Amino acid sequence: MISAMLLLAAQTAAAFPATEAKAAPPAKAERKICRSYVETGSLTRRTKVCRTPAEWARNEQDYKAMARSYQDAVDSTRRQ
Repeated sequence: MISAMLLLAAQTAAAFPATEAKAAPPAKAERKICRSYVETGSLTRRTKVCRTPAEWARNEQDYKAMARSYQDAVDSTRRQ
């Protein structure tokens, strides 16, 4: 019984050659851009925010879309 299991294990190992686990090279870290903002109500307290350029661009698009929607809402109430 044991010899049959060893034979089966040897055949399986021959059928599927061991592949070396190649470690993927570490992804190059995107550089971050840091900006500091003065907190409302404080003359000295600042908040530092660090993001990648893609994150800053997405954040700017979000703020522009939000401002546009507020402006559209104000314009629609003026027309009535």
